[in-house]
Amino acid sequence: MTLDEQLLAFRGRCAFRQYIPNKPAKYGIKVFALVDVYYPYTFNLEIYAGQQPEGPFRLSNERHDVVMRMARPVLGKHLNITMDNWFSSQRVAKQLFENGTTMIGTMRRDKREVPCEFRVARENPLFSSKFGFNQPCTLVSYVAKPNRVVILMSTMHNDTAIDSDTGDRQKPEIITYYNRTKNGVDLVDKMCSLYDVSRNSRRWPATVFYDLLNLSALNALCIYTANKNYESVRRRDFLVDLSLAWMKPLANRRLETKTLPRSLTFKIKDFLGIIHTENESTASTSPPSKSVRRCHDCGRARTRGSRSPRTLSPSLSQEQILYLPPRKYILFEKTHQSWSSSRLHPLLYSSHTNDVPRSQTDVQLALFADDTALYQRGINFKNITPRLQTAIDELTQWFQTWRIECLLMPTQRQLTISKYYTTDSAEWLLAHPGTSKMVFSMEISIFPRS
Repeated sequence: MTLDEQLLAFRGRCAFRQYIPNKPAKYGIKVFALVDVYYPYTFNLEIYAGQQPEGPFRLSNERHDVVMRMARPVLGKHLNITMDNWFSSQRVAKQLFENGTTMIGTMRRDKREVPCEFRVARENPLFSSKFGFNQPCTLVSYVAKPNRVVILMSTMHNDTAIDSDTGDRQKPEIITYYNRTKNGVDLVDKMCSLYDVSRNSRRWPATVFYDLLNLSALNALCIYTANKNYESVRRRDFLVDLSLAWMKPLANRRLETKTLPRSLTFKIKDFLGIIHTENESTASTSPPSKSVRRCHDCGRARTRGSRSPRTLSPSLSQEQILYLPPRKYILFEKTHQSWSSSRLHPLLYSSHTNDVPRSQTDVQLALFADDTALYQRGINFKNITPRLQTAIDELTQWFQTWRIECLLMPTQRQLTISKYYTTDSAEWLLAHPGTSKMVFSMEISIFPRS
């Protein structure tokens, strides 16, 4: 097990926002995390909220109390917890050992339990070690560099064993074990960043919710693979299946509505795999009403009267659309899934677009909400054009390989170019609006082909 801290990137207003200069985000919400070392499963989390007012939610922020609260799920299970010098102390080590849990962690030189002989490196040769024993704790001081010592405490080791695999460096086994087990939280952060659902927000509860969504999806993958005897499971496919499974309870609740239109009832039943009865099928074939009504497919922002059903895009069939509250569409097929603005859109979109290849040239690929853009900056109009076209051709070929349809927006790319180039270039662009080589920016919506 690894006990360490996370920093959720956040720059909004928050009373307990922290500044940690050695973190990539520097500003954010500090979260203590207890994570498995060899498998990215998170056991416990706690937000550092600073000093709280008197009441039931006021907790002690002492390091000893924080460690004992975080280690509560694994106490008495004969596991080991690796921690850094912010958490470790002799008091923590003894109390964890009394509860059937060992610990190993680095120690600061200014701790009172560290003897003066362990703090000095000048009189000791390079790569030498000193050991001290005070049951159940073992203290080691290792001279890793000239005039620099590394001090660790362990209740898991009770000898002076040296790791023979380190060669001339003669590192103690306490140090090599610590190096192998200290990166559990860093591994979880890396895996969450690969398929990240977080979005920029000025509200700290939303930032925390996004992090919980990332961790819960990762924990679900760990439990799923463990139940499958640790078979190889593609994470992207698992996230898509997980998102669709989260939608089914909402669809079931929607189906209980007595006033739900019959057409939507059939679509939800198709999504849930419910077989229609003959009475329902015959009733659905009745001719549509000729009365004027609002077009529900367009939403309230584009309210208009209509006497006939709205015609869908040629690339989509009527059976491919499911209507769920609040007025969101989910596009799906039997073998391919896609979407257009669901509540789980960030998770689905992230799982589908993180495999988009990057161009070998200096053309930049940017992924916004549900759009993909290729762009390049430069002062030479003639040099930028072929590079952008090459990048777009490569991306188009990748889309064709995976049967993804691209929707280009030529009007927007013309206006974008005219802002950044000379008047002659803009006039030339407007004079040749139909040329296929003037593709500088495109927005892509993903629709699986049948």
